[in-house]
Amino acid sequence: MSTTTAPPQLPGQRRFALRARTVRRASWWWKLGVPLVVLLVAGGWWFVWSGPVLVLKTVTVRGVAPADVADIRAAAELPVGRQMVRLDLASARERVAAIRTVRAVTVSRSWPTGVTVTVTLRTPVAVVKDAAGQLHLADSTGTTYAEVSSAPRDLPLVDADASDPAAVQAVVAVLAALPPGIRGQVSSAQAKSPDSVVLTLGRATVAWGSADETALKASVLQTLRKANPNARHFDLSAPRSPSVG
Repeated sequence: MSTTTAPPQLPGQRRFALRARTVRRASWWWKLGVPLVVLLVAGGWWFVWSGPVLVLKTVTVRGVAPADVADIRAAAELPVGRQMVRLDLASARERVAAIRTVRAVTVSRSWPTGVTVTVTLRTPVAVVKDAAGQLHLADSTGTTYAEVSSAPRDLPLVDADASDPAAVQAVVAVLAALPPGIRGQVSSAQAKSPDSVVLTLGRATVAWGSADETALKASVLQTLRKANPNARHFDLSAPRSPSVG
C-alpha cells in the first residue's frame, strides 16, 4: 500500500498563503474590530458629554467670608447637574470679576464633579473723597470700589476726584509704596493731578509730586525729618534736590 506525500510548497506558494491569512485577519478586523472601536468612542462621548455621572455637583468658593459665598456662587451662575465638560468657566469668571469688590478670580474644574472659584478681594489702602463729598474705598491699584459713610481711622483720606483715575491712582500708588512707619502717620493726601500729590503727616505737609521714585523720596523724607523735627513743609518733587520749610 502506497502513501501519497503532498509536494513541498514553493517559496512563492508560502508567501501567497501567508498573504491570504493576513487578508483574512484584516477582514475580520474590519468586520468586528472597527465597529467595536466606534462603539467605544461613541459610548465614551456620550458618557462625558451627556451622561449623568460627570456632572457638576459642588461649587467651592475660596477667599471670601462665609457670608459672601452665596453671592459669589450666584454671580458665577454655574448650573448644578450640567456636564463638567460643558461648563462655560470663562463666562463664570467674567461674571464674578464684575463684582466691584473682587480684584482677581480664577475658576477651575475639580474633577470629577466640582468647580472651585478662588477670589482675591480688594484691600483698601485709602479713602477717596470726590468733588461731591462722597467717600470711596480705594485699593492699591487706585481703583475705587465701595462707598462708605465715614472714613475708617486706620486709612488716610485722599482728596481727589474719584472720576479721575490717574489722580487717584497716583495718590494711592504713593500710599501703597510708603514704608509702614510713614504710611501710618499719613492723615490725608491730596492730588489735583497725577504729578501733584501732597501728603499730610501730623502738622507737616509733604509735596510728593508724582508717584515716581517713591522709595527714594521716602528715604529722603526720613532723613530730612530727623534733621529738621520742627519743619512744617517738605518738597520732594525733585528728591535729589529737596527743600525744607
